Amino acid sequence: MRTITTKPLDLDNPLWHFARSFYARDGVAPACLTLQNGLGLDIDILLLIVFAQVIYGVVFDGDDLDTVDSLVRNWRDEVIRPLRRVRMRMKDGFALIPAPISETLRTRVRAAELESERIALAMLWNWLSARPRRGAGSLAATAVVRQFAQHFDVRQSAFPADVEEAILTLSKAIRTITRRAK
Repeated sequence: MRTITTKPLDLDNPLWHFARSFYARDGVAPACLTLQNGLGLDIDILLLIVFAQVIYGVVFDGDDLDTVDSLVRNWRDEVIRPLRRVRMRMKDGFALIPAPISETLRTRVRAAELESERIALAMLWNWLSARPRRGAGSLAATAVVRQFAQHFDVRQSAFPADVEEAILTLSKAIRTITRRAK
């Protein structure tokens, strides 16, 4: 029987720090939530591809996106999304349990959801840090986000106006940090 060894997860990694900083930028959180809620996209993967582009000049191709999606798919589907559903369901309270009473528990669920996202980012960081650096590339900021959205959006139609606005907001934030990184 072959034993598979994996690199321990480093929860305090450069991707996590970048993700926190980028997500806190003006307009980024609502734009990410629009892509997440409107298209069902995994924002941890978006944060990874933005990080790889801005910090390393690495542009992911479709195979890379499929690989990272399969890497975190089970964790996302079995841990992150159920925690998110519970948190969102608790937002307005329940028939016999008003929101003010359940808010303490909802806050703990939110913290667990954030920790689960941090674990996903650590998994993605392990993959990126072990990945051989292929030739660096460059995509316009809008193309980075649009490529991500198009790769995972199965509708193959034009994006709704709110998604287009989110793409533009994220692209602006990417351009800003790209200029500062140079």
